[in-house]
Amino acid sequence: MELNPESPSCGVQVGQSPLGDEGLVATKGFAPGEQVLEETPLARLHGMRAWSNKDNVELKDRFDQFACESGGATMRLLQGSSLFRGSPDGPGEVRRAAHRAWACDTWPEASEEHRTSMADVMTLVSYNSYCSTPGNAFQLLYPRISKANHSCNANVTTVVPEDGPGRLVCILPLNTGDEISTSYLSDSDLIRPVAQRQRVLQEGWEFVCRCARCQAPRDDVRRFACQALKDKLPQWRDTEDEEPQDQEAVASDCTGSCFVAPSDQANPLLPCDCCAQAPTQAAAEAWLAREQEGESLLETLPEGIYAAWAKLEEFSAAHPLHGLTGRWKQHLALHTEEELKRCDDAEEEQELRDLIAEANAARSRCLAALLPQRGAGEVLGP
Repeated sequence: MELNPESPSCGVQVGQSPLGDEGLVATKGFAPGEQVLEETPLARLHGMRAWSNKDNVELKDRFDQFACESGGATMRLLQGSSLFRGSPDGPGEVRRAAHRAWACDTWPEASEEHRTSMADVMTLVSYNSYCSTPGNAFQLLYPRISKANHSCNANVTTVVPEDGPGRLVCILPLNTGDEISTSYLSDSDLIRPVAQRQRVLQEGWEFVCRCARCQAPRDDVRRFACQALKDKLPQWRDTEDEEPQDQEAVASDCTGSCFVAPSDQANPLLPCDCCAQAPTQAAAEAWLAREQEGESLLETLPEGIYAAWAKLEEFSAAHPLHGLTGRWKQHLALHTEEELKRCDDAEEEQELRDLIAEANAARSRCLAALLPQRGAGEVLGP
């Protein structure tokens, strides 16, 4: 049955969140690396791939199996839970209506009660479940872990194995009375620009994130290397008649970064956080244009990987700690792993293995720089 939300014995309590709904509150202090909470899942639904691939036949089969689990006790337990079911109107009602329509189409001969139950469970899963790691084979819901609110600068991480209990592990110091926050986003999504993160959260969970990262005066993943801004401007020439730009590189060994400024600033990039020099407006505008093009190229992956390869590699070499670099290197590693599976030449196989190792190392350096608290706790994920 559902655990008592008022019991503080484990150091965690369900309480009112400053965000306006329920959340988890620490009833004692925790240091990074300490386990905050461990609990058995309320429900464990197989078939994550069927859900993501919209395979209605397999999805129906998975839900039929789920409905029979423990003689229907799991379904009743979920329906009696106080987990989030979406906003009372707007996008929440649209999602619930879509689930009701799907249940009616999928079980036309079933009772209204059965269809309502299936739609309710689908809604609960869509808002509150975590995908198991590794492999995303299962979706799991927890009594209290699933009540933790999101932050892009979370103080805990959620560990979701396929079997056994789920865990919350502290990654930033927690004091008594602090709200416990986790990330609903993968590490790769956490290194998206603020606007992209907000879009993903709005589409998936229907809220605007107001965490410290999202409200900061600079976007910490749009991190341009100061030295690259002093080098010659990028030469991504797509047409033969485009004239190269005449600019000399500035000698420098600065290892600092320039971040995107608030929109009302004249120069779109802030001065370097190390040498305090501001990039020229021409350099800032040129690299911001390359960033925008790089983001567009990333959206074409995996199909457009060969068209994107050279430009994204050039951007990554210039700005190795930019979020775009981390996401590109992940795509590159995954693509190369697929090529490796088809390779039957020993020499080529070693080259592919080397490329995978290089891409993963570059991604790890980027993640460690942009999400240092997660890197320090060795909890970086996909």
